[in-house]
Amino acid sequence: MQYGGTMLLVDNQRFALNNFAEIARPRGLRPVGYCTSTDAMLLECERLRPDVVVIDVGVSGTMHAMVAIQRLRRDYPGMKVIATASPSESDLAMEALSAGAVDFVLKPFHARSVTDCLDRCLA
Repeated sequence: MQYGGTMLLVDNQRFALNNFAEIARPRGLRPVGYCTSTDAMLLECERLRPDVVVIDVGVSGTMHAMVAIQRLRRDYPGMKVIATASPSESDLAMEALSAGAVDFVLKPFHARSVTDCLDRCLA
């Protein structure tokens, strides 16, 4: 399935960001930015207005990732927020859904889990 649109990737592990982007790119999602903190993410969301934000639940900044997700949902209601987490952080991934994320994907990313998530969120 093709989606189109732009995405901002937020994680302190560049490898994870690249991996997600490589899986999503053939579906038409174009990465427009990479951030390593919630502070940078909020600035880039204001500047770039991506269609999708993919944020790791453990990313740091002056604002906790859950609060940042809530702020994105409030300030940009049409923006889709997808949370990512390691298996040991699955409880935080569930918390991200309560904060306003539309779905989550556990790391390490597998093509099937990412594309299934994108199908649920963007179709």
